[in-house]
Amino acid sequence: IVVTDRIMPRREGAFAAPIGQVYPLAVPAMGRAVFAARLFAGVVDLIDVMPVADGEKPSQLSEGLEEVHARGFATSLEEWQQGVHSVATTVLGPDGDIALILCLMGRVQDFPTDRVFAAGKELHHKAKQLELTLQELSPAYALQNDAARPLGAFGT
Repeated sequence: IVVTDRIMPRREGAFAAPIGQVYPLAVPAMGRAVFAARLFAGVVDLIDVMPVADGEKPSQLSEGLEEVHARGFATSLEEWQQGVHSVATTVLGPDGDIALILCLMGRVQDFPTDRVFAAGKELHHKAKQLELTLQELSPAYALQNDAARPLGAFGT
């Protein structure tokens, strides 16, 4: 998983991942979000054979995938890095594949557990809005809906 964009923190000393930073799929919040979005038989077997760095336990990623799938976002409460909480969700493209991963990270003192879950709900809501926008922008959607569009009408 590669960080391709970020929102710069507004205050000094805030946590931010640099653009270009590469995270392995074993990163708990992002990894769980990806696996929960692609929940299928055998995902646990796939997780168990993933290459990981020393000390990592990939099987922990498979814990609670059904719950993550149902609520729409995954969390990591100091699992990846001590003192850092994160929450992540996926944005699916029109083809049903993962188009984006949205992830918020913060130091525990700035991003306590209750805020992580509240942010997860909001992040999931924003992801669903992005999915609708991507759907509307897809050529297949435009072709499918051209017949129903009155002459001269532009997207509203």
